[in-house]
Amino acid sequence: MTDYFPPAPPEMDTAIPVAPTIPHNRNAEEAVIGSVMINPDAYYEVAEVLKPGDFYIHRLRWCYEAFQKLHERRMPIDLLTVTQELEARQLLSEAGGPAYLTALLAQVPTSLNAVAYAQIVRGHAARRKMIEAANAIAKAAYDTGQDASISLAEAELAWSRTRNEADHTSLLGARQMMSAAWDRYEAIVALGRPPGIITNLLDLDRILHGCKYGRYYMIAGRPGDGKSALLLTLARNFCKHEKKSVLYFSIEMQESTDDGDMISGGELSERLLAMESGIDSTAISDGRLKEDEALKFTRAIEKISDWRFTVDDDPGVTPDQMMARALRVKNEIGLDVIMVDYLQITESGARFGTRAEEVSYLSKRLKRMAKELNVALIVAAQVNRSFAARGDKRLILSDLKESGSLEQDSHVVMFIQPTENTTMKEIEVAKHRGGKVGKCELYYDAPCTEFRNGTRRDEEAVYWWQKNGNGHNGNGKH
Repeated sequence: MTDYFPPAPPEMDTAIPVAPTIPHNRNAEEAVIGSVMINPDAYYEVAEVLKPGDFYIHRLRWCYEAFQKLHERRMPIDLLTVTQELEARQLLSEAGGPAYLTALLAQVPTSLNAVAYAQIVRGHAARRKMIEAANAIAKAAYDTGQDASISLAEAELAWSRTRNEADHTSLLGARQMMSAAWDRYEAIVALGRPPGIITNLLDLDRILHGCKYGRYYMIAGRPGDGKSALLLTLARNFCKHEKKSVLYFSIEMQESTDDGDMISGGELSERLLAMESGIDSTAISDGRLKEDEALKFTRAIEKISDWRFTVDDDPGVTPDQMMARALRVKNEIGLDVIMVDYLQITESGARFGTRAEEVSYLSKRLKRMAKELNVALIVAAQVNRSFAARGDKRLILSDLKESGSLEQDSHVVMFIQPTENTTMKEIEVAKHRGGKVGKCELYYDAPCTEFRNGTRRDEEAVYWWQKNGNGHNGNGKH
């Protein structure tokens, strides 16, 4: 009988998979450092592409930082000066010593290709940023204790920052700066009016020159002095005349029915309809419109329905939720302006020792949101009662309620100054970073809760962008 031996099982691949290495190119990084030490003029071109963090190998990053320090002190960049700079920073031995730096010179194929080597280094740095973003997105996805909309917002922001960093050039030469300045000037001339989003309140535009993207504007005043009305007037003007998209966080304006249920956007919509139709807001809220007013009311509804105006009236909204909802609006219909009414009743979603610390945190988060989303942020804020003890009772920057950081964080602070006049309001731009301060008077139509231009003008008083026929004056002349 012949012995039977079953066929041997197929051999299993027992090799352990090798983890992928972190993206980097040692040869390119060494070639950049060696090229600059051979040809110091190459630093100016390389500096437009790279920053120290783009180097994966620490000792080569230290060498590039040494280049920057030498350049700042107007010292030549060569083997000797770089060696001395590293030694002064107590990094020479960790960087490999003079022998390693000398070896870098011999390994450079040609210093003429320094920019090409730098672009290879920058490409790998971008890939590492992608990995960091992916890890951040994965972390947000696994955090099931967090609202999904906030996790999505964090994911979008992580990717957006990666794209911005990959596209960013660290340094600009004088020629590039002047070319960009000329392009901006030509764009403004072609626009035929000041840059930014025009408020259509002429005397205010004369001071602000419109609201700029990425900036943080604050409207402060006493309770009942018209902060919400001014905020809503600006929102109406941006949507109607400038065709911009506005997201309005209406934290203060909440109405409830007799049984306690909230009416979404109730008072806000009534004020908008009053502005657009010219009808007394109380007649709208009481449901007692005359026949001719009913026609104006219907037309106002049709017009407002076409605006890109989005309202969020969640009284407990946090900065993270604001960011998530703003990102959603931006992706769906575009976004130019975010408005918050008002700051001191916004929830932070975190615990703090004092209310001033919480307000400071809120302010910084909102400022960051304006920058990251590249929108104009306009926030209403309350003032302290201390102004009443002063003789003139005028509001000043130190009157901003609950936190001195409000003044520091904001680009522009506007006060609605206290006055006994119920129809004319003084608006004072008390802080304007990079611009001028000043005062103007606006007409306040209380029945329609609307601000309008405050003075009657002849042709010479109309500003240049209106003379050219390119501007708007949506609020009329008084």
